[in-house]
Amino acid sequence: PRRDYDGAWWAHSARILKRNAVGALGLIALPLALGGTLAYQVRTGFQGQAAEDWATAYWKANYDVWSDIPPPTVAHVDLRSDLQPADRRLDATGTYTVVNGSNAPMAQVPFTNGYGFSEVAWSLDAGASPPVERRPGLDVVTLPAPLVPGDSIALNFAYALTYPRGITRKGGGTAHFLLPEGVLLSTYRGEFVPIPGLIEGLGAPEPAEPRVYPDGWWQDSLATLDALAPPFTASLEVRAPRAYTVTSAGVRTDSTADATHTTVVWETDHPVRALNLMAGKWDEAARPYDGGTNAVYHHPSHRYNIEAMLDAMALARTHYSDWFGPYPWRDLRINEFPDLQTNATAFPVNISMSESAGFLTRPPGNADQAAANLAFIVTVHEIAHMWWGHIVAAAQGPGTGVIVEGIADYATLLLSEEAFGEAARIACAERLEARFLRGRRAATAVPLVDTREGRDEVAIYNQGAWALWMLHNHLGRDAMFAGLRAFVAARRDSRDAPALQDLLADLRPYAADSTAYDEGVAAWFESMALPAFAWTEVEIEQTFRGRYQLTATLENTGDGSATVVVAATSGNRFADDGDYAEARQTVTLAPGASQRLSWTLRTLPEHLVVDPDARVLMRDRDQAKADV
Repeated sequence: PRRDYDGAWWAHSARILKRNAVGALGLIALPLALGGTLAYQVRTGFQGQAAEDWATAYWKANYDVWSDIPPPTVAHVDLRSDLQPADRRLDATGTYTVVNGSNAPMAQVPFTNGYGFSEVAWSLDAGASPPVERRPGLDVVTLPAPLVPGDSIALNFAYALTYPRGITRKGGGTAHFLLPEGVLLSTYRGEFVPIPGLIEGLGAPEPAEPRVYPDGWWQDSLATLDALAPPFTASLEVRAPRAYTVTSAGVRTDSTADATHTTVVWETDHPVRALNLMAGKWDEAARPYDGGTNAVYHHPSHRYNIEAMLDAMALARTHYSDWFGPYPWRDLRINEFPDLQTNATAFPVNISMSESAGFLTRPPGNADQAAANLAFIVTVHEIAHMWWGHIVAAAQGPGTGVIVEGIADYATLLLSEEAFGEAARIACAERLEARFLRGRRAATAVPLVDTREGRDEVAIYNQGAWALWMLHNHLGRDAMFAGLRAFVAARRDSRDAPALQDLLADLRPYAADSTAYDEGVAAWFESMALPAFAWTEVEIEQTFRGRYQLTATLENTGDGSATVVVAATSGNRFADDGDYAEARQTVTLAPGASQRLSWTLRTLPEHLVVDPDARVLMRDRDQAKADV
């Protein structure tokens, strides 16, 4: 029915329109305001345009001036800090004992301050404030008198740190943070304490071509890769809310508490090349070890792999000390952190490991699965860095990542056999090989001695481990370990960081045949060629004596020469039923070459296998096995 309108109907409608218009404007304005706030937080945050502009200004203003001037070295760090995770804040005061390690007097000392730093206040022991030139990201402190070579001076500093500043661009993706869920700060990349000198590569534009290194570059005196040199001692006093446990390098020498906060002191019991500071609402699982402690700090509900990780820590400390030289610190710790970035990093004594890098992985159900357990692999890989990365710090330059990451995976390969047997070591080697071949790009591949950090990780880790494993088999176990122990002993206190060529040169005297050693190094470290094998013309017949005559042709279809073991097998090699049988031969094949092989066997063979012990890196391993 038609509605009857009174005389004031239009006024009522106007009120409704007005009220709805205000609501509509509110619905539009609220998202706009929220979006504008979020956009500002992203732009000014640590992953935003402001941080990129800051890094670019740092590089442009400082690189040409300070890149060729030796920075001061730090002999001791004394840091006192108040940790405030709820506010993403750390307030710190400290003292550096600065040493002139160069050959010339040092009138000024530069320090890089991270993006989240407040202005750093510098002072001397007498209380005077030295002149400070504030450059983008770099404070240049002028000393009262030039520091002569070998002399030292104490520099005091005070600052506040907020990290991460702002919010992330797309969520997560940060390796350092100071948050209510946990704290991970370190001397890497200058986001914890002022760092002497420039941080290599910070703010630098992406080069059009990789840096070209002259022949023999590795024979010069070289700076370290991602570590401070020489090693230093440190004392860290940290005040934090009582809900948090705080860890750092060294030994906890003091701990006090009041109603709301705990104050702990960590002191290095042996010099270190890096520092981290971690905190979390953890449970502690610990075992005594050789007068010290192995400990895992973990989320209270993440208990799945803790015992296995503690087992792996003891195994690694025992065998790595035997293989590479004594572990110099008393304790060893693993600390869980939220999975803002899935990784693990080996800081001296105090390893950081994200929850998905080992704590939340499925526990092994049997011995075969145990060898592939991520908790074991990550734990022993990171512990290897105590020697390879900290006791010995690799140089900056091509190939040097193999000394850090390649050796860590090589050590993991060896330790998997110690823990779980030969089958586990073979499985580990085949996984490394598969990862290398899956990630390798033939068009851009380079020999190991030319690999670069940030570009060739798949080769540095996986091919590097394999090359060292083949070198291990060439030299022999005892000779390889003797050479590695000597290398660590000679390089641990050196100001000249080693390159991969230094390692290979230092291992050469341990070879029984230096010519054969040089040929192996050329094939495994200086070449990209890889062998590959295929079986053809497989024939078998039973002889009148009840034996089996097996003949087959093996061809090297790859582009690298190799000497390999080939075997005719039957049964399961690693089963307990005792039915396994094999007959082996050794063959050397150049690329494209083939050889007709024969066996006379007592039992009917089932398979022909190339390299049954996984000792030769090759392509297409699945094609190197044939059913008979």
